Amino acid sequence: MMEELFMLPVIGITALLVYKYAYDILWYKLQNLFELIPSSSSSHPYSSAIASINKSQNGFLYKLYTEYSVSSNNVLRVIRTLVSGTLALCVVAVEIVLWQIKTADSSKGGDVITDFMWPASSALLAASLILIQPFCILITMLNKFFEDRLAIDKLLLCSCAAATIWILGLYQISFGPFYYSSSPLTRLSLVGVTIMGVLSGIASMSTPYYVARFLLNWQKDAPVVLNHAFSHISMMYFSTAMIQERMQEYESNVEQNVLILKKLEQSPGGLDSVMREQLLEKIGRYQLQIAKLEIRLKESREITLAKRIFHLGFLCYCVYKLVSTFLLRVPQIITHAVSYPSDYDYKKFYSDEDSLSSGDPLAVTLANVFDLFFFGFDHQQDLDSLTKQISLLVSLSLFICSLSTVTTTISYLLTLLPAKLQILAFATIQDNADKTLPIHTKENKSIYGKKPSIIKNLVVSELTGVYLLSTILLIRSNLPNDVSRNLNTLLGENFALPNIAIDIWFDEVFAVSAILTLIGIVIVERTVTRTF
Repeated sequence: MMEELFMLPVIGITALLVYKYAYDILWYKLQNLFELIPSSSSSHPYSSAIASINKSQNGFLYKLYTEYSVSSNNVLRVIRTLVSGTLALCVVAVEIVLWQIKTADSSKGGDVITDFMWPASSALLAASLILIQPFCILITMLNKFFEDRLAIDKLLLCSCAAATIWILGLYQISFGPFYYSSSPLTRLSLVGVTIMGVLSGIASMSTPYYVARFLLNWQKDAPVVLNHAFSHISMMYFSTAMIQERMQEYESNVEQNVLILKKLEQSPGGLDSVMREQLLEKIGRYQLQIAKLEIRLKESREITLAKRIFHLGFLCYCVYKLVSTFLLRVPQIITHAVSYPSDYDYKKFYSDEDSLSSGDPLAVTLANVFDLFFFGFDHQQDLDSLTKQISLLVSLSLFICSLSTVTTTISYLLTLLPAKLQILAFATIQDNADKTLPIHTKENKSIYGKKPSIIKNLVVSELTGVYLLSTILLIRSNLPNDVSRNLNTLLGENFALPNIAIDIWFDEVFAVSAILTLIGIVIVERTVTRTF
């Protein structure tokens, strides 16, 4: 009871602090996650020309990277409150789940936190993540791309129709783990698990592949280096001399293409020729790489070393994940599907010894190591208590990782953008760097130098909520059985999905994503090689 009285104000104060921080600071900074190159980078010649070419021929993509704001102060305030409130609710949900894990042993009945705060916060999160934020994203996107061509009634009609299709889609999905629950919030969480599996497969396959390509024959990869994913990885291992040499090579290519472009523009019909567009695109490719190399040169040795260490660790994880999935999990899944085709609940997937496991193997292993070298417990109860504490720390780290997954999702999707779209984004950002949006006059100038991006902030808020809910589903596999049961009681029947069903679904999505990524890389590389 005393712990509960202490926890209630902690949750309330934390929610207020997160809301205030999101409202005053994050609102202006979240859009920076979408930048390929910081807008403070020096401007480059022909940025306006490149942007204008793409504006005339690819209006949709051009608008994707131009700034957007609204003229209504009230609408802006409502969306700002919505984003900040959603982020605060996410933190509250995490605190409640961690509270339930910590008090699993002493919890003997309902309390205010589990009986009232969790249902209220989950209901508000469901309303925000399923209804309100998707509707706001849709209506602002349509308003941005169609501008004044759609009247407000048609804009609302289209947004409502799209939102209805989105909600019906959540209800109609019935394959995989979606079969076990009809709750839209649970299904949204499973969508997040699916996205995590897709991104994990892409990263785990592309990272070792491009590292191997770089180590084997980086000198022969001049055409391929224009692929953003490859150049991002290769720059991790470039020395300063190699970067400077590559910059000189790119700058020389830019100068040569600019000379050809000037001669072409002076010839009859040169301004409208296809060759001019191709030259502008090629110049944009090299300018984009030069800007990235400039940023790499400005990094301190400590930051570069830290990035290399992190990337090496991530590379080891990718290799481990690929090996364990394709050599262990996938054969196990196929064997089970052939041997027990009607076992949809996966009750026979594990052997009896595996099913009796007391929790996450990582937590159990660490607890046994600490017991052997440091504690020397005399009673099994003490060892079980240590295992639960380690499980709590692992769960907390998973929640933190889910927040970093939001930035990883955005940055990695930007990494995988086609070269032409990257050039367009870079040129558009440079072209609009010094322009001011015509927004309402009541808003004070931002101390961060930029106007907030409504659509980007809504997208980040939506991803954060979905990933945190997905992590709540995933962490149950990392908990001892009794703690996992208590957490299922907190989440309710709608969230009570079999842990094994979610784990198998993640592995299946990961495997398919990794295979498709490898196929896509090979196809793109052959296309780029023929182009250059």
